[in-house]
Amino acid sequence: MDEQKLSFRWCVLSLAVVNLFFGIIAKESIPPLFSEIRNQIFLSKVQMGTTIGVVSLAALFFAVFGGAFSDRFGSRLVFGGAVLIMAVSGAFRGFAGIAYEFIAMMFILGIGAAILGPSLLKALGTWFSSRQLAMANGILFQVWGSAAPWAWRRHQNISPRCAGGGGA
Repeated sequence: MDEQKLSFRWCVLSLAVVNLFFGIIAKESIPPLFSEIRNQIFLSKVQMGTTIGVVSLAALFFAVFGGAFSDRFGSRLVFGGAVLIMAVSGAFRGFAGIAYEFIAMMFILGIGAAILGPSLLKALGTWFSSRQLAMANGILFQVWGSAAPWAWRRHQNISPRCAGGGGA
């Protein structure tokens, strides 16, 4: 590897970590706010459970495509597309007026997340030598494991209902 690529790879890892963190926050910010969301768009408990399940359902079907697209078109393009999908669907959740719109946005968010994972791993495999690839993946999975509890705790500070206080 040339010297410029060696120094730039840490920027790639930092970008991957930031995008992964906010992607997880977009998904994991929903459970702590269930009661408030249910009151706003009149979701049943089953529909609220479905909103979380459809993210995994999308990942089940689209993760393989994320890997294939990364191999075919390159991780940079696929990574950027996945981030765009997640950003747009995450933003449009706020405009959902009925349960099915909200569930559809969560499904689309899951498609973006499913495509994001393989493209991140491919990018790390491209930028890091086999000697440091495990460490780079370890950093990535550290964020993966720690972002969800952070999101839950953060929403407890925002909404008293999340902390079990009843709220307004």
